[in-house]
Amino acid sequence: MADHSTNVTALQDSGEVPTTGTGLITGQTTSQMTNQSFSSLNQSLTIKLDHNNFLIWHNQMLNVVIASRFDDILDGTRPCPPYFLPDPNSTSAITFKSPVVNPEYITWQRQNRLVMSWIHSSLIEPMMTQIMSYNTTHEIWESLRQSFASASQAHIMELRLHLQTIRKGGLSMLDYMLRICNIYDNLTVVGELVSEQDQIMAILGGLGLEYNPFVVTITL
Repeated sequence: MADHSTNVTALQDSGEVPTTGTGLITGQTTSQMTNQSFSSLNQSLTIKLDHNNFLIWHNQMLNVVIASRFDDILDGTRPCPPYFLPDPNSTSAITFKSPVVNPEYITWQRQNRLVMSWIHSSLIEPMMTQIMSYNTTHEIWESLRQSFASASQAHIMELRLHLQTIRKGGLSMLDYMLRICNIYDNLTVVGELVSEQDQIMAILGGLGLEYNPFVVTITL
């Protein structure tokens, strides 16, 4: 698709998009929406994406985008409309494009760039180079998802292995329980729920020999 960014910027600066017979679409409503979105964004996007927290970041971004009703732009189900409106006066079998800019195109681009800016603001600087060549939110979203999905699964496996191998050793019972609870919390945050039975088995499995009578009593 041709890049009409320069023309779009000029129209946005004027706050108007010409239409055929429908008056003018002003930029005031979109600007108000943008200001409100950025105001709430400062409180919502507290997590910066790194190599260890993709699933947490993913959930954070989904919450913000869905709450703002831009999830169809994010998932690609609402593609970019054509730049020009079709010519209503054309009698040809081929519909010629009129010189009138499609207002839906302008709206879509504003919303697309808004969500792109949200994603950019939640990335650490080295990751910016990975997405600089993309012009749509959906392209960026898919690129990041494909890059980090396998790493996220590896992180989940690492947490589960840690849960299975943790030992009380010389820790106090309080510190031991806190460490196990921390693993539970990390798994829950990334969408991996640990059953109550698995939690009990992890706790009992890490106790020393001196706790055997207690373990036997619990497991009978």
